[in-house]
Amino acid sequence: GTNQGSFSRCYNKNGPYAPFCRPSYNSSIYTGNTYYVTWDPDYYNKSAATLNSTYFVSVRLDYLNTTSNEYVLLETIDKSVPAKWGYFPLAVDGKYLKGQKHANNITITLMGHDTENSIAYNNKSIPLPVVVSNPPLDPTAPSNAPKGKTLTIALPVTLGVIALIL
Repeated sequence: GTNQGSFSRCYNKNGPYAPFCRPSYNSSIYTGNTYYVTWDPDYYNKSAATLNSTYFVSVRLDYLNTTSNEYVLLETIDKSVPAKWGYFPLAVDGKYLKGQKHANNITITLMGHDTENSIAYNNKSIPLPVVVSNPPLDPTAPSNAPKGKTLTIALPVTLGVIALIL
């Protein structure tokens, strides 16, 4: 993935599931795709005037263990970005299905820390529940190739039009 895309600045400093904007609560995210996890950068302001440029955010993923019915660590992504960016590109790997065939309930938690690419955190957001699943199949059935009389008529007409154009 090229991590290309666009999104608007997130404003959710005190709302539901603050500071998250995207992905949405309980939305589906598909394996093999990269999603921008977005948050309100003001949530991490140390002062009212400026964003703290030396504060970093990384992502922790937990999955629902259906046996114990508790969320368990799936992965802590040690790459971090400055909190003031307000986004983190999350590549959704098939391993996040954790052996489930179709879908897995996970949470995304933002881990705030003073040191870049560190797993030692001093601030943790509320966990945002999402569903990881394989991409849905394309519902459009493939069209059948022409055969018989259709081909007998279509082929000479097509070749005739091409000959006229040339």
